[in-house]
Amino acid sequence: MISTIRSALARCPVQALPLAALAVSLATTGCDKVGCFEWTKYEGACPSQEEALEYFGGSSCSDVKSVDSEPEYDGDYCCYDITKRTDDVPCDPF
Repeated sequence: MISTIRSALARCPVQALPLAALAVSLATTGCDKVGCFEWTKYEGACPSQEEALEYFGGSSCSDVKSVDSEPEYDGDYCCYDITKRTDDVPCDPF
Protein backbone atom coordinates (compact mmCIF):
# COMPACT_ATOMS: atom_id res chain seq x y z
CA MET A 1 0.00 0.00 0.00
CA ILE A 2 1.44 3.38 -0.96
CA SER A 3 0.49 6.70 0.57
CA THR A 4 0.55 10.09 -1.05
CA ILE A 5 2.27 12.98 0.68
CA ARG A 6 0.36 16.20 0.27
CA SER A 7 0.74 19.80 1.33
CA ALA A 8 -2.39 21.58 2.47
CA LEU A 9 -1.41 24.69 0.52
CA ALA A 10 0.78 23.61 -2.37
CA ARG A 11 -0.66 20.14 -2.99
CA CYS A 12 2.71 18.61 -3.87
CA PRO A 13 2.02 14.90 -4.46
CA VAL A 14 4.95 12.58 -3.71
CA GLN A 15 4.88 8.81 -3.33
CA ALA A 16 5.95 7.35 0.03
CA LEU A 17 6.15 3.86 1.49
CA PRO A 18 4.02 3.00 4.54
CA LEU A 19 5.54 3.55 7.97
CA ALA A 20 5.07 0.51 10.21
CA ALA A 21 1.56 -0.89 9.90
CA LEU A 22 0.01 2.50 9.15
CA ALA A 23 0.14 4.18 5.80
CA VAL A 24 1.47 7.41 7.26
CA SER A 25 3.16 10.09 5.24
CA LEU A 26 5.03 13.24 6.10
CA ALA A 27 5.47 16.09 3.67
CA THR A 28 8.87 17.77 3.87
CA THR A 29 9.83 18.32 0.24
CA GLY A 30 9.59 22.06 -0.32
CA CYS A 31 6.00 22.21 0.90
CA ASP A 32 4.55 22.88 4.34
CA LYS A 33 5.06 20.00 6.75
CA VAL A 34 1.86 18.00 6.58
CA GLY A 35 1.29 14.50 7.90
CA CYS A 36 -1.47 12.27 6.56
CA PHE A 37 -2.81 8.82 7.28
CA GLU A 38 -5.40 6.76 5.45
CA TRP A 39 -8.99 7.21 6.60
CA THR A 40 -12.31 6.28 5.05
CA LYS A 41 -15.65 8.02 5.31
CA TYR A 42 -16.94 4.81 6.93
CA GLU A 43 -14.64 5.46 9.90
CA GLY A 44 -16.42 8.75 10.52
CA ALA A 45 -14.80 12.11 11.11
CA CYS A 46 -11.02 12.39 11.23
CA PRO A 47 -9.49 12.21 14.70
CA SER A 48 -9.20 15.57 16.44
CA GLN A 49 -5.91 17.44 16.67
CA GLU A 50 -5.49 16.11 20.23
CA GLU A 51 -6.10 12.48 19.17
CA ALA A 52 -4.06 12.53 15.95
CA LEU A 53 -0.58 12.16 17.47
CA GLU A 54 -1.37 8.55 18.39
CA TYR A 55 -2.09 7.80 14.71
CA PHE A 56 1.41 9.02 13.84
CA GLY A 57 3.00 6.58 16.28
CA GLY A 58 2.51 8.34 19.61
CA SER A 59 4.64 10.86 21.42
CA SER A 60 7.41 8.51 22.61
CA CYS A 61 8.75 7.08 19.36
CA SER A 62 7.62 8.98 16.30
CA ASP A 63 9.05 11.42 13.76
CA VAL A 64 6.14 13.70 14.62
CA LYS A 65 6.68 15.95 17.64
CA SER A 66 3.30 17.67 17.54
CA VAL A 67 0.10 18.00 15.54
CA ASP A 68 -0.48 21.70 14.93
CA SER A 69 -3.88 21.91 13.21
CA GLU A 70 -7.30 20.41 13.03
CA PRO A 71 -7.72 17.78 10.30
CA GLU A 72 -8.41 18.30 6.64
CA TYR A 73 -10.10 15.29 5.03
CA ASP A 74 -8.76 14.71 1.54
CA GLY A 75 -10.96 11.90 0.22
CA ASP A 76 -8.76 9.05 1.44
CA TYR A 77 -6.58 10.75 4.04
CA CYS A 78 -6.77 12.80 7.22
CA CYS A 79 -4.08 15.47 6.96
CA TYR A 80 -2.68 17.79 9.63
CA ASP A 81 0.00 20.45 9.90
CA ILE A 82 2.79 18.85 11.95
CA THR A 83 6.09 19.62 13.61
CA LYS A 84 8.76 16.99 13.11
CA ARG A 85 11.23 16.00 15.81
CA THR A 86 14.69 17.45 15.43
CA ASP A 87 16.35 15.41 18.16
CA ASP A 88 17.77 11.95 17.60
CA VAL A 89 16.54 10.46 20.85
CA PRO A 90 16.34 6.67 20.47
CA CYS A 91 13.05 4.89 21.03
CA ASP A 92 12.41 3.13 24.30
CA PRO A 93 12.73 -0.65 23.96
CA PHE A 94 9.47 -2.55 23.98
